[in-house]
Amino acid sequence: MKRTLTSLLVVAMVTGLMAVVAATASAQLVSEARLAAINGSFTDPVAVTVNGTAVGDDLAYGDVVSGIGSADTYTVGFGDAASVTLDLPVGSAATVVSGIGEDSDGAAAYPVAVEPIAAGNAKYNVWNATTSDVTVTIDGGTGVVLPAGFGLGLVDAPASSVSIQIGGESITLDAVADSYSDVFAIDDGNGTKIAVSTIPSMTDLIAAITPPPGTVTVPDVVGFEHGEAETLIAAEGLVAATAFEPSDTVDAGLVISTDPAGGSEVAPGSQVMVNVSTGIETVAVPDVVGQPEADAVAELEGAGLVAVVEVQESEGLEEGLVIETNPSADTVVGIGTEVKVVVSGGPGETVVPDFHGMTADEAAAAAEDAGLSVSVAPDPDNPDPDGVVIDQDPHPGVTVPIGTEVAVQMSPLLEDPWAIVTVDPNRFLRNAGLSFEPDSITESIVLGTTLSAKALVDETGYWISEIDLSTLDNAARTLLIRGTAADGTLWEQEFAIPEAGGSTDETVPEETGFPAWGWLVLGMALTAIILLIILMVKGSPTGTPEDAAADDGSSTDAS
Repeated sequence: MKRTLTSLLVVAMVTGLMAVVAATASAQLVSEARLAAINGSFTDPVAVTVNGTAVGDDLAYGDVVSGIGSADTYTVGFGDAASVTLDLPVGSAATVVSGIGEDSDGAAAYPVAVEPIAAGNAKYNVWNATTSDVTVTIDGGTGVVLPAGFGLGLVDAPASSVSIQIGGESITLDAVADSYSDVFAIDDGNGTKIAVSTIPSMTDLIAAITPPPGTVTVPDVVGFEHGEAETLIAAEGLVAATAFEPSDTVDAGLVISTDPAGGSEVAPGSQVMVNVSTGIETVAVPDVVGQPEADAVAELEGAGLVAVVEVQESEGLEEGLVIETNPSADTVVGIGTEVKVVVSGGPGETVVPDFHGMTADEAAAAAEDAGLSVSVAPDPDNPDPDGVVIDQDPHPGVTVPIGTEVAVQMSPLLEDPWAIVTVDPNRFLRNAGLSFEPDSITESIVLGTTLSAKALVDETGYWISEIDLSTLDNAARTLLIRGTAADGTLWEQEFAIPEAGGSTDETVPEETGFPAWGWLVLGMALTAIILLIILMVKGSPTGTPEDAAADDGSSTDAS
């Protein structure tokens, strides 16, 4: 069963090689080399590449694939695990085998003797592509020990059937006249196997890889000036024909390529097509500003350009209309250039920041960053004279259109020293001041008591202190505050301490300054006036005139 499978494998490989060689035999005027590759170490199928180009996607263990090229150096890779680089000059051939052996990540190249074969004869060779010695027996003869990497060198023998045994495996080749067979001992780590690479016709191979006599090599003129390229081609006895085409990579007037390509072997007098660059084909960018997006894109693409749309918020242009292009209108660019089309997405929306506690300048800057504006209105009745935002409309966190104006109210900013006195429900007296000299000390004294407190003014001119009034009765009291104003002058003010839960920044009314003796004189004057009025009242007549007459009569009679 194993022998039958091996024979079928060999037949399939030989058939494949015959097809490859037959397909390339007609390339009589192209100087090439020939490669074949064998999977000699991977039980699972493996991808094969030659100079980075795939030549076999799933090469099974023991299978062979052929590739033909015209380079000087080849790198043959087997998946990601094995590769080999070799120089293969024009007119030569080789077979590359992966492995060698399960633990090897390399590959080895075995040359093919590409000389003519005597009439009726065939060539064959036996190679040891494993990592250990193998014993080779041909047609039942004496076994020969073949070291790793070596071959027997049996070539140019009469065409006949030959039986080859390597270890426990054997194969019979029905050699055909003018053919060449390489028989390889390979090992995937599970035992020695046999693989065969066969060239059915050495005559066809030699014709494919050897330049025919009397040919001319096409000069490589890529990148040369047009006129210079024609001169070089004519010097080789060839005829130059010219074709022009645009190019975005080759400057105008320089050769892009030739057909046949430089290095090709052609008959004397052959025509060589020289493709010359006309440079980048250009066009002026159409003016599409203000157009709907779809119309603008269609016009740009109709001009051979690539439109790349970018949506941008805009307060001044309706949504969906083009704001600008980059490159701008009338700019001359190459065909295929990308043009950025900026399309209005409308004004867009933003979230209102929290301006509370900011100065007017800080609020304006924060509003600008958010795409908004602010209108400032002072609140002179606010008891906190620190010049910051105390209210705003719309409120923080509200989503509004970009460009919305936010109305902010500011507390008054006082330049002169200012203080406020507050008593909480628990009768803690809290005093705060503003516009005092930084790092100075203020003192609060409850007049007529021993209660007082001192406070350090911070770098902003602000201070705060606290006094416990719970030990005092509820009689009205006066608070004296002393401190240093921001300009360095002494500041002193008296305050009427408010009821519990109240607050005030009103000072105690000043005394009129009327002297005490004035009050005494005023009192004496008032007393004198009252006495005078009493005396006047007692000394004046009383009653009616008739009463007076009666009184007079009575007096006369009595007398």
